[in-house]
Amino acid sequence: MRTLLTLLIVALVIPWAAPDAAAQGFVPPRKKAKRKPRKTPVPVPVPVPVPEPVAVPEPAPVTAPETETETGTETETETETEPDPGTGSGTGSGTEDTVRIVDDDLPPVGADVTISDSEAAAARTAAGGGDSARKLETLAMTYARMSFDLVRDPAPEASMGLDPPAEDILTFRLHGRAEGTGRFGRRAKIKVAGRVDAEVGFNLGDTIGVERYEAAVWDTYADIYGSWLDVRAGNQIVAWGVCDLLTPNDVVNARDLRRGPLAPLDEIRLPVLALKAKAYSGPLWLEGLWVPVAPANRFDLVVGDFALLGRNAPTRNERTVGAIVNGLRDDPMLGLAIRPILDIGEQPDNGVRTGELGARAGISTRRLDLSALVLWGHDRNPRITVAPELIAVIRDTPSDMLGPMQIAGAIGQLAMMGKSAVRTDYPRQLHTGGGIATRIEPVGLKLEGGYQPFASTILVPSGAGPLVGTTRDLPQLAVTASIDYDRGDRFSAILEGSFLKVLNVPAGQTVFQMDGDQLFLVATRVEWRAARLPVSVRLTGFVDLSSPSYAVGPALAYQGSDRVSVELSAALFGGPAGTLGGLADHNDEVAMTVRYGL
Repeated sequence: MRTLLTLLIVALVIPWAAPDAAAQGFVPPRKKAKRKPRKTPVPVPVPVPVPEPVAVPEPAPVTAPETETETGTETETETETEPDPGTGSGTGSGTEDTVRIVDDDLPPVGADVTISDSEAAAARTAAGGGDSARKLETLAMTYARMSFDLVRDPAPEASMGLDPPAEDILTFRLHGRAEGTGRFGRRAKIKVAGRVDAEVGFNLGDTIGVERYEAAVWDTYADIYGSWLDVRAGNQIVAWGVCDLLTPNDVVNARDLRRGPLAPLDEIRLPVLALKAKAYSGPLWLEGLWVPVAPANRFDLVVGDFALLGRNAPTRNERTVGAIVNGLRDDPMLGLAIRPILDIGEQPDNGVRTGELGARAGISTRRLDLSALVLWGHDRNPRITVAPELIAVIRDTPSDMLGPMQIAGAIGQLAMMGKSAVRTDYPRQLHTGGGIATRIEPVGLKLEGGYQPFASTILVPSGAGPLVGTTRDLPQLAVTASIDYDRGDRFSAILEGSFLKVLNVPAGQTVFQMDGDQLFLVATRVEWRAARLPVSVRLTGFVDLSSPSYAVGPALAYQGSDRVSVELSAALFGGPAGTLGGLADHNDEVAMTVRYGL
C-alpha cells in the first residue's frame, strides 16, 4: 500500500512542479509516517472517501528568464536561471512567471507517507532535473521565399557605357537554420546554432543583381548557472531594451540592414561575441558585459534595393556615382582611384583594441521592472567623412555631365595634395539609458530612454544623401513609450511611439533621414489567429509623422500542418525623398514564403 501511495504522490505532484522545480533542483521533502494505534478490522467493507480538492497557495515569485522566440522556430536565445526566493518576476520583456517550490507550496494528498531519497531522486530525474540530468534538444527550419518588385526604380542614364546596377525585379531566397541545445543538470547549458542563406535577384532580362551565398555561426554559447551568479560566453543576443519595436537601448548587437526596415527582427539583429555575467540578490540584479571585438552593421553600398548608392539613392548624382563605382571597381586604370568610395561598404578590420564594456543594473518585482545601463562602445554605422572638394564635384556638377573622369580626377587631385577623398571610421561612443515596465494583465506598459553625448550625425541638404553631407558629433536623446495587449496565441497587439531629438544642429542644416533635427515614429505589430481555422493575419509597420513617410507590411499565413506553413505578404513604402520611408519608395513588393520546420 505504501508503494501505491508513493506512486500516486509522484504522479500528482511531480508533473505539476517539474518545469520549474527541476530547474531549481527541487527534491520533494521527506515526511515521516505518523504512527497510529492499530485498529481492529471491520468485517464490512467501508468505502474510501475521496478527498476534497485543496486550493494550492500561490507560489513565491522569482525573476523570470529573459527569452526571445524566433518566428517559427521556438528558439530560446536568452535564458537566465532564477534567483533566490522572494525575487519578483519581470514584466518588461514579455516573460512568464516561474516559481521556486518550497515545503509550504505542496498540497495535501490525503495521507502522510515517507518518500525515500532514491525515490525522490528518481522522480526528479524523470522530470528532467537534477545535478546529473542531461538533455539534448534540436530544432531546424527552412524556408523558400519568392518576391516580385511592384515599382520600377529610378536609374541614372548610362555614362560612358557604364550601366547602372541591375534592378531586382524577381528575387529568390533559400534560408535554413538549425540548432542544438544540451543541458547538463541545472548548472550548465551549451547551445550551437548556425544559418545559411542563398539569395539571387534577377532583372526583367537575364541580368543578375543581388547574389549572396552566406553561412554563419549564430547564437552559439555556453552557460554556467550558480546560486547567485550566471555566466554566458560566446555568440549571443544581448537584448537590453525594454520596448519591443523602437527600443533606443538595444545598442549592443549590430544590425543587418540589407533587407530593409520590415525584415524580421530575428534576422536583422546579429549575434555578438561577448562574455556576460549576471548576479542576483533578492529583487536586485547586476549585469556586466565585455565585447572583445566591436561589431558593425551590414549594409549594401551599390547593389541591392536598400543600397546606400544604389538605384534608390536620394539624389540623381548619387545614383550616378553608384553606377560609376559599380562599373569601374575592376578597371585597371580607374579602379584604384575610386577605391576610397568602395571602402565605405567594407566591414572594418576590428581587433581587441576595439573592445567594449557595459553594465546594467535593476530591480525586478512582481509588478515592476526598473533598469539602467551604460555602454562604452562604438558607432555601429560608419562615420563617412568626404573631402569638401569631392562633395562640390558630386553636388554641383550637372547630372548629365557627371562621369568617371570627373570623379577620378577629383580623387586624384586630392591624393596629390595628401588629402583623403573619403575617410571611414567607427568612433568610440558612450550610451546611457534606462527603462521601466509594468503589466496589468492583459495590458503591458513600458517606457525607456537613451542618451548619447557625441553621436555621429550626418548633416545634409534637404533631400540629399550622406555622400554630399558633412559629419558632426552631436548629442542625441531618444524616448519610447509602448503599450501591448496580449491574449495568448490568438491575438496580440503592440503600439509604440518614439521621439528622437538631435541637439545643437546648426541653423539651416538637416539631419539625414529626419525632418530638420527630429524624428517622430509610431510603430505597430498586430497578429490574429483564427480559432477554428489554421489561418493568421499580421500587420507590421511604422509611420514617420515628421516627414511624413511610412512602411507597412501586411501578411496572411496558412498553417497546413505542424511542420508546413505558407505566407503571402507585401512591403509598401512611401514618403518624400531622403526620408525614412521615402528612401525605399520604389521597393514595394509582394512575396510568397513556404516554411518547413523539424
